[in-house]
Amino acid sequence: MENHPGGIYLSQDESLGIFVAHEFHIAAGNIIDKVLAGAPIAGPQPDRDVLRHLSKIVGKPTAQQDENGPPVVLSHVEALHFEAIMAQFRLRDYLPGRIKRVCPVDGTMAIEDPVYLAQRAEHIQREYDRNIFINNVTAQQRINSGHTVEGLARMFLAPQKPSLDIVCPGCGGTKYDRFRVTFCPECQNRREEFLLVECPDCDHDFVASVREHIWTTGAIALQSFNVSYKYSAVINAVRDLDGYARDRQINHLLGQITADTGIFHVARCRLIDNRRRDTLLLLTTDGICWSSKRLGFFTEDGSLQWEQVASVSENSNGGDDFRLALPDGRTITFSSFTGNEKALSIGIPDDIEL
Repeated sequence: MENHPGGIYLSQDESLGIFVAHEFHIAAGNIIDKVLAGAPIAGPQPDRDVLRHLSKIVGKPTAQQDENGPPVVLSHVEALHFEAIMAQFRLRDYLPGRIKRVCPVDGTMAIEDPVYLAQRAEHIQREYDRNIFINNVTAQQRINSGHTVEGLARMFLAPQKPSLDIVCPGCGGTKYDRFRVTFCPECQNRREEFLLVECPDCDHDFVASVREHIWTTGAIALQSFNVSYKYSAVINAVRDLDGYARDRQINHLLGQITADTGIFHVARCRLIDNRRRDTLLLLTTDGICWSSKRLGFFTEDGSLQWEQVASVSENSNGGDDFRLALPDGRTITFSSFTGNEKALSIGIPDDIEL
């Protein structure tokens, strides 16, 4: 699956900006679609024409020309609508999240805390695992003491796992309709709407309460996209070269990238100093870094800044092998390259060549 860098949105005067990572970009598009489909809203109703226009942009992966964007410049009205959409992610982080459980038979309603439910399920699982362990130990002891039939019976008649179902006190059923709800921090009234803009009961401005966490300067938003674009390019190149690359390997390569880093190549080789190492390499304007898989389980990482390298030369054996000579006389040779190296050429000044 191709990795996408996300998108940049700027205010009309381009002084403010929002960098939206790909997963949030897709989720924001889904929110807009649900609002257009009639999802309930707490507060003023949005301009549906504006939302329809945003739905054509938001959440749609676009072919980015380079690491600089291009950004989407929003009109004042579009920015207010987009701000309300992006606020939902922040609101879900800091407002108490609860689940409204409604029995479809008799209408019995209850509010559940998902954290408590997760803890309850974990506790039941631990108790069940403990009882199974005790039962198996007891059964083995009975078998070892000559009571084979009794021991085998205990093994086959192991305790059943308790049900996690909650029984409705009115009808005895265990099937419910569930909805996410939260509570207004000002009036404490329950809010069941899908989109939180303003509390209808006390006029609390949900969007304004998280606005400082949504917008940043246009320059910072562009810089964030710049890094994300480079991350995506390296991840996609690595996946093309090695479909079984480990996340730890990829994270090591990404850890060498900043907004100022220019990226030359991503490559894969089989040998380092004639030792078998399935290795991914990243060559940047700052230096070279690599991460190797060894014995199928372990990884070995390394990196060098170019100022730490005395010279780079082709191996005396010819081919595409190359050797790094260090100032202290040591060398590191990468060889047995496989696949087509990925020449990315991202963010490299015109006066720099590899």
